[in-house]
Amino acid sequence: MLVAAIPEPEVPAAPAFELNKSANVAILGYHDVRERGGSPMLISGGKFREQMQAIKDSNIPVVAFRDVVAWKRGEKNVPQECIVITFDDGWEGVYEYAYPVLKEFGFPFTVYLYKKYVNIGGRSMNWDQIREMMAMLCDIGSHSDFHESPRKNTKSAKTDADY
Repeated sequence: MLVAAIPEPEVPAAPAFELNKSANVAILGYHDVRERGGSPMLISGGKFREQMQAIKDSNIPVVAFRDVVAWKRGEKNVPQECIVITFDDGWEGVYEYAYPVLKEFGFPFTVYLYKKYVNIGGRSMNWDQIREMMAMLCDIGSHSDFHESPRKNTKSAKTDADY
């Protein structure tokens, strides 16, 4: 018995990856969020919500910082225009005021922590808060070991001119 050979369907080749080198990425860097603002390093929860609402209303995508790093390495593309949201230090206000808003809007963000400032009480975030945020939309980066200038904490400190 003769069986006709059925030709394999032709599968189109995937287009070659082409990096979008002209993307515009705005990085918003925050420090602390509290009930009231009042300094360049502190924004009120209400003002922060207004800013996030303005971003949502603008339809500009918010992307994770890690995606921008991958884009800079040539590994993936980011939208032509996008925003990254970051926080420094690990203040509890980020968890209390910013995180609920970012979670509501579905915005990824990165917190750069001081290793020695986590879980020490006061206004520092604790590990449970950090783990909760990481389970949702938050990446964690290292700000440094501690917040103080190394000059203040070493016996071999350099002079101001040397520093």
